Amino acid sequence: MSEVDIKTIIVKFMYNSADASELELLQLWLSKWENEQKLNEFVEVNYAISHTMTEFNTDKIKQNLVKKIKQDKRILNRLKKMKHLKYAAVVITFLGIGYFFQDRIFIPEGEEELIPKQDEITLYLEDGGVQFISKDDTRTIRNSKGENVGTQNGNLLHYDTMHGSKEVVYHKLNVPYGKQFEITLGDGTKVHLNAGSSLKYPVHFLEKGSRNVFLTGEAFFDVVQDAHRPFIVHTDEVNIRVLGTRFNVSSYPEDNQMNTVLVEGAVGLFMKGEQFTQQKSTVLEPGFKASWNKSSNKMALEEVDTEEHVAWISGKMVFNHMVFSDILKKLERHYNVKIINTNKAVDEEVFTASFDTETIEQVLHAFSRNFAIKFHVQNNQVIIN
Repeated sequence: MSEVDIKTIIVKFMYNSADASELELLQLWLSKWENEQKLNEFVEVNYAISHTMTEFNTDKIKQNLVKKIKQDKRILNRLKKMKHLKYAAVVITFLGIGYFFQDRIFIPEGEEELIPKQDEITLYLEDGGVQFISKDDTRTIRNSKGENVGTQNGNLLHYDTMHGSKEVVYHKLNVPYGKQFEITLGDGTKVHLNAGSSLKYPVHFLEKGSRNVFLTGEAFFDVVQDAHRPFIVHTDEVNIRVLGTRFNVSSYPEDNQMNTVLVEGAVGLFMKGEQFTQQKSTVLEPGFKASWNKSSNKMALEEVDTEEHVAWISGKMVFNHMVFSDILKKLERHYNVKIINTNKAVDEEVFTASFDTETIEQVLHAFSRNFAIKFHVQNNQVIIN
């Protein structure tokens, strides 16, 4: 393989547009010790990355290569069965050098500025009262009787621990697009709510029976174990029953799939309107995702990288072989912006991308640089064409 060829593959790898065969050639080339230094020198000269950066080293590149080759082989095999999709890959942040791409994302002068909306987080009380929540606030949460039931401290709503109540009184928290929020429920269970989500939950759980909460959108649950009171998350289509575990649920009304990813413990999934039984439930193991397809009414299980599915908790967006139309939905929620895609030909294109601190403009410029799409801002909306 010529020096020109390997440099071309390295550049494609940095932008994650190299295909599986090119990744295998790069891995083979890196198996020779002298080529590791050549790689570092090439990257330093062409991308102004210093050897002193601890995030950038050849060992990480090798590890990442192996992982990506496995992923690409899986997706390529899958796409052979789905010929209507075209494979494309875009990764903007890689091995800690995302700043390189960010610094070079050029936003043209004179382009209309996009100003994301700042909607309020709202707390609905049992008597119909509404409170607006600011992440900068510190306050006491009271019920309709004026009794203290919890506190808010910044981005966390914490309900007082109570070992059991004789009646169920519900509160509901709505988190708008562009924001996230955390709740510690009365049993100590921690819930992290993603943008565009709402959770209805008891101020205090009953002394006996199930601990029931109702979710629309996406949330990560860290459930306190209670063998006598199972914890049940209700969604529009599927319910998730646990005793004590950590898992992520994504159930947005506009999405065609409801996904549950188990990080730790065990969960059982059963259909809405049915009673839970071991025989009828779908049991999920750690490291697996259960996907309920709303169109086909079928459940599918697959092994996944759980970190990708909970990266949103720390503000990151990870799109792993995701179609562009679904990426746009996530961008709208994350940034609280309206995106109109007039280029329908790209809707079913599959991308792999990772973003952290980028603005919406930087994200869209990254996609347009790596793929044949253009966008502009009009009336505070993003138009893709």
